[in-house]
Amino acid sequence: MIVTERLELVPATEELTRAALEGPAALAAALGASVPDTWPPEFLDPEALEFTVKRLREGPEQAGWWLHFIVLARGPSGPLLIGSAGYKGPPSPNGVVEIGYGIVRDHHRRGYASEAVRGLLRRAFADPAIGAVIAETLPELTASIGVLHKCGFHLIGEGSEPGVIRFELTRTAYFHSMAGTTKPRVTSFAPQFLVDNLARSIAYYEKLGFTFGEPWEGFYAIGRLDGLELHLKEAQKDGAERRHRRENEHLDAAAGVDGIEAYYARCAANGATILRPLSPTAWGTEDFYVEDPDGHVVCFGGRPAAREER
Repeated sequence: MIVTERLELVPATEELTRAALEGPAALAAALGASVPDTWPPEFLDPEALEFTVKRLREGPEQAGWWLHFIVLARGPSGPLLIGSAGYKGPPSPNGVVEIGYGIVRDHHRRGYASEAVRGLLRRAFADPAIGAVIAETLPELTASIGVLHKCGFHLIGEGSEPGVIRFELTRTAYFHSMAGTTKPRVTSFAPQFLVDNLARSIAYYEKLGFTFGEPWEGFYAIGRLDGLELHLKEAQKDGAERRHRRENEHLDAAAGVDGIEAYYARCAANGATILRPLSPTAWGTEDFYVEDPDGHVVCFGGRPAAREER
């Protein structure tokens, strides 16, 4: 699956494609997403779906190189199918792959096509064997041409059929444009703690101020606090290692806090297990250690209020 900011591009399988041939109800059940009345998008007809089934049957190397179903992950009432996109087969011997895309008419002009194409490009150019991505369209389809221009493609001439024009984005141009428009920035860096009981651990970290969404498949949860994340995974762990880390004050995570005294008071009042109380450090800050139900040791530290006021 290709995941973008708003979309999930689900690669077609023989089962999914046959469900699409059966009709919207079968496709919705197989895909786990609502199918709108405007489905399918233009140019995705039964012949195209039958062709996809035949290609997928040719072997495992075909998987992921054909049709993808574009799902809006957070639709008005849950996941919503809004279009199709994908590749027109595995890369050629000279490292070229072709893409195509289409959005249902009631979801046009919202940037979904461009977002889907960028996802296809990211996945394609992750393969070092691919040197160029091409796309073909009709001269009168100005919206489609706009998507290609927005994603960095350039017109290179006539397409594979009369009246069709071809656009191309080379590997060099793709990475050059990425470097020129995007400054790399780490947006999150989160510890992952293995826990015995996910619900118990969620309850503990809520005492520290974290909030959690619905756990994923009952074993994985992400907590958030002031823009930071903590990942909890219900899985086996090494008890001896946990004891060793505790006895030697080896930290599993360290966090900086503005207003360290107030935060310490809140954690203590909420019943957090304080392994080491708030104390001055040799480098002019104050910190305290907490221990969660699974033995993870976390240090919270920061400048005391008196120093912050200077």
